Amino acid sequence: MDRKLVGGVAAVVAVAGLSYYYRQRANRKTAEDGSSLAKSASYPEIERLLADYSLRIEQLRALVTDFQREMLAGLHGDSSTLKMIPSFVGRPSGQERGTFYALDLGGSNFRVMKLELCGDGRLGEAHGRQFTISKQLMHGDADQLFDFIAACVKEQVNSDTPAADSSSPSPPVLIGFTFSFPVDQQAVARGTLIHWTKGFVTRNVVGRDVVELLDAALQRQQLNAKVVALVNDTVGTLVACAYADTKCEMGVIMGTGCNACYNEKLAAITKFSGHGRGKADDDGMIVNMEWGGFGSKSGADMLLPLTTVDRQLDLASNNVGGQFFEKMVAGMYLGEIVRLTLRTHPLFQEIKVPYSLDTEYLSRALGDNTAELSGIEQFLTSRFNLNWSTLAARQLLKRTAEAVTLRAARLSATAIAAVLSHTGRLNDVTVAIDGSVFEKVPGVKQNMEATIKQLYPDSSVRLVLQHDGSGLGAAIIAASV
Repeated sequence: MDRKLVGGVAAVVAVAGLSYYYRQRANRKTAEDGSSLAKSASYPEIERLLADYSLRIEQLRALVTDFQREMLAGLHGDSSTLKMIPSFVGRPSGQERGTFYALDLGGSNFRVMKLELCGDGRLGEAHGRQFTISKQLMHGDADQLFDFIAACVKEQVNSDTPAADSSSPSPPVLIGFTFSFPVDQQAVARGTLIHWTKGFVTRNVVGRDVVELLDAALQRQQLNAKVVALVNDTVGTLVACAYADTKCEMGVIMGTGCNACYNEKLAAITKFSGHGRGKADDDGMIVNMEWGGFGSKSGADMLLPLTTVDRQLDLASNNVGGQFFEKMVAGMYLGEIVRLTLRTHPLFQEIKVPYSLDTEYLSRALGDNTAELSGIEQFLTSRFNLNWSTLAARQLLKRTAEAVTLRAARLSATAIAAVLSHTGRLNDVTVAIDGSVFEKVPGVKQNMEATIKQLYPDSSVRLVLQHDGSGLGAAIIAASV
């Protein structure tokens, strides 16, 4: 197809995506930078905060520059708010084959999956189960957590093993372990936890090799299994998409937390000695950015446009002074930002419990297009016993949700654009994204696409949902070892 035609179509699609957001805000003044605010003299503090959430294109361009500077520092091993961790794997060939188990630990839910890879980018049989990580385990000891994980694996493996064959010798179960927390990875199957995120504070794990901890727990369960690959969920997402799409260059998580990875030339990772390079080759190595920590500096060095609400949320968190980018864009925090923004309103100040206004509700609020916003009214009544909301209050809640999620979308898109610009791959490129914020929050995908187009008008970037990519990616990496 003619490149000019393709570019024209992409531009039309981007404009249509941005207009999606504006159509939801009819009868309000529309600003050129992608936000609109219907002023209300009754609550000036709320209006000021909503104005602060609006990001001008000049701010986003400055963030691209700052982001790329932090990338280079991280790649060189210098001080940076982006960790830029080598993954020791490259993109898949698409010909990986075999049956593998994939474990996915990235929050309060833990999954065990059995997957069959058929080559040629095809997936065969795939099934598994989800288990819940209790608060007790999240706040307990290392052995308790990993013994629970190993017991879940054993339960799934036993259910997959026919009873008639249970007494016969069997080959070891090969496992790809998706561990979606900041890890200092030293080899394909070796990495130490740097620090916990997502509410985990499990003792005696930080600074230890999580593969060793899991292998030891599997042995205590007397299960013939071996972890052959340690995978970050973003790396798994990229690999899962690239198994069938050779133009995939980035993997992004936009769910409870946030992170990204991309394929980098080995020569650019100057802090990497080359030891234990695994399956990475001259085409590059996937780098786990840990971008949730971007901008987490103090004072005049702060890179992100924080509001008073952002700072209040940070001070009440269990990782004060860290993960500022994540706290502005991740699903764990968006509902709390809305709650704190509305705290001076007499109706919403009744919602006193932190994090009780979750992102799932924001999705429902954003999707409520009834004249009286009856869906929002019903939720306020059933969830918080607030049966006296006015239409004006419900409109203010929806408008606040729009402003907060628009900011999250534009910040995330800016980070993606910065990475692709750094690699020189802004045309005919795929970005694989997994997570509930991207998948379920209305308008996020369209606003991200429009923001990238606003920053780089000649770009051609496909943002695609890679559902459950972390599990499939772990199996593919296990097959490539």
